[in-house]
Amino acid sequence: MEKTYTKEKLLQAGTELVDTLIKNCNSTNNIGGFLKEYIAMLTSDDGVYKKLQSAMDKFSESSENSKKEADTMLNTSRANSESLKAICEEFQNLSRSIVDAQKERKELDAKVKKLDERIKEIGNYIRSIQEVSEQTRLLSFNASIEAARAGNAGKGFRIIANEVKTLSGRTSGISGEIEAKVRDIGKEVKSLVEDNHRHDEFMDSIQKTAVTSNEQLTKINNANSENIGFMYDVLGKMQESQMQILTAAKNAEEENLKEVKRIAAKAAQSTIQTGDLLSFMFQLKKLFAWMENHKEIFA
Repeated sequence: MEKTYTKEKLLQAGTELVDTLIKNCNSTNNIGGFLKEYIAMLTSDDGVYKKLQSAMDKFSESSENSKKEADTMLNTSRANSESLKAICEEFQNLSRSIVDAQKERKELDAKVKKLDERIKEIGNYIRSIQEVSEQTRLLSFNASIEAARAGNAGKGFRIIANEVKTLSGRTSGISGEIEAKVRDIGKEVKSLVEDNHRHDEFMDSIQKTAVTSNEQLTKINNANSENIGFMYDVLGKMQESQMQILTAAKNAEEENLKEVKRIAAKAAQSTIQTGDLLSFMFQLKKLFAWMENHKEIFA
């Protein structure tokens, strides 16, 4: 069975359809207006893109400051490395000087030992002289006794014996003085040898300290050089990463802006078409209203 529609229902259905289409067109126009406002908001002086650009500028400035600080740190590290190198060279020079001084000390020790041996030999000679002097004194004493027994005949011999006795006494006295002086010289030489030994021990301690310090400073300098190389690598990678971030952010910003503008352009074109359609819908609505008011014509 076919369904039939009255004129009133057809007019009502047409009017409702036109109202629905008008609502849809208005909704489309609202979307287009929203997109225009959104684009205006994005591209305004206080919009997202301006803020993003400002943030990127600050990031770039911060990156530049970080680079300057890193360069300053590297320059300081290089200066410290040069200073450590100079100190190491000074320790090496000190160590060589100590070795040379110890060599000279050993040569001096050898000479002092020889001098001590000569002093001992002189002491032996002096004791021999003293023994001879004592024997001479005894001989002169015996000769004086024999000269006294000889009477006038031994008078001249007695005089010679007395002179020999006097000479022996003088020889004994002088040899005693020489022995005392040689003994004093021996003590001074012994003290000098002991001082040299203590000085050698002190110089050995200084040399060991210099060698140890040089080794430790060399290790520190090598570690510092490795740190400088590592810092160069980190700085290079950091700068590369910063450039990649800035480039990617800028490209993304440009692409987003292009896409939004493309959508806005389509929305604007759609708004124009929707405006034309909306104008037609209003005319159609007026037509249905006129038909509603003039139903008698279609009776």
